[in-house]
Amino acid sequence: MALIEIASCMLEPIQVAISSSKETPSLLSTLSAYAWPLVTIVSLLIFRKPINRFLKTVSSRATEIGIGWASVKLPEAKQPSSLQIEAIRELQSDRWGESSIGWFQEFSSSSANSEYAQLNLGNGDEWITSRLFIFAVMLQRMKSLKCVVFTRVLPSGEVRFLGCASPDNIHLALAANQPWLEVAFANAYSGELSVLPAAGPGQTVIRIDGSLEPQSAERIVRSFISSLKDYTDATSGLDPGNWVSFVDRPDREHATWVTESDLQRVIGVYLWKDAIEGRVDDTVGGKKAEIQRVVGKSSPYVAILKDGFYKSLVNRIALLTEIGQSAL
Repeated sequence: MALIEIASCMLEPIQVAISSSKETPSLLSTLSAYAWPLVTIVSLLIFRKPINRFLKTVSSRATEIGIGWASVKLPEAKQPSSLQIEAIRELQSDRWGESSIGWFQEFSSSSANSEYAQLNLGNGDEWITSRLFIFAVMLQRMKSLKCVVFTRVLPSGEVRFLGCASPDNIHLALAANQPWLEVAFANAYSGELSVLPAAGPGQTVIRIDGSLEPQSAERIVRSFISSLKDYTDATSGLDPGNWVSFVDRPDREHATWVTESDLQRVIGVYLWKDAIEGRVDDTVGGKKAEIQRVVGKSSPYVAILKDGFYKSLVNRIALLTEIGQSAL
């Protein structure tokens, strides 16, 4: 009887459930995710001294890999033209008015471009945030400006380097700190572009390179500045700490003065402060040391100093490209 029962059980389908521990694969997958980073960190800790010696050897023997230091030159960034300097002077002050349209159109139509513009903050009474904002936005748009260098000219004539930043980052920093500037620009820009539907085929205020037609650019700047003015002293009381007055003018402008401390506070995270002391001689050794100091920095632009004061600006990315080409 027992044999019959066993045989009947064998005839029935047998269900086999395979289960596995959920903890073990989870633990393994977790360890595998961290395995390579841990191995990398441990390897760097173990071999840090040999790696350091290797990098120093490559640096000291750079000439052995085909770099001719005598032929490598520091690529100094191109300075502003006279037209751009005049544009800076007009925009920074309250001289912007009906007489500005002539030079602005000439400036916008000029083919001269520059990598950077140097702005002197003086004692904090040279620039206001609204003019710095529209300067960064429009000169980057119209002249492909790559960098703005902030300096302070001392009474002795020597120039202190405060840092530099891209126009885009200046725009973002000021817009975050003083949102009304972005609103004023958006309104001025949209107001100018609102005429597009009435334009005929092929007519536009925007050029193929992204710049604006001079007349449109001038109207945008004029509208932007005008919208920030309080001609009747009716609105400045709503935000009294963020308005500035000009000498011999009754109106006020919704902005603040750009002091050295405000520059560090508002644009500080975007400021490139890399600077090196320039070489004192023209020997190959002195030139090589200077180039290596520039390469060792991290910013795209590096200031060259003389006795601690600003002398020029170097395009570090262009230098790295030149060194790479020299090594081929």
